[in-house]
Amino acid sequence: MRARWTQRRAWTVLVVASLLAWVALGGAFNAMLDNDLARTAVDMDNFDPSKISPAAGPGTKPAD
Repeated sequence: MRARWTQRRAWTVLVVASLLAWVALGGAFNAMLDNDLARTAVDMDNFDPSKISPAAGPGTKPAD
């Protein structure tokens, strides 16, 4: 006896296949960016936020 493809089964297969595809893409993306944090452009240990001027208002100073 052959199983019929009901609408519920088709949607379930579509959702499960979609989730598996997203997990596979996320794993591939994570593998590509592995150890990328060491090559970031901003060194947060030497970052001084006091040199950033406020967006607007009295007492603003121009950026260096």
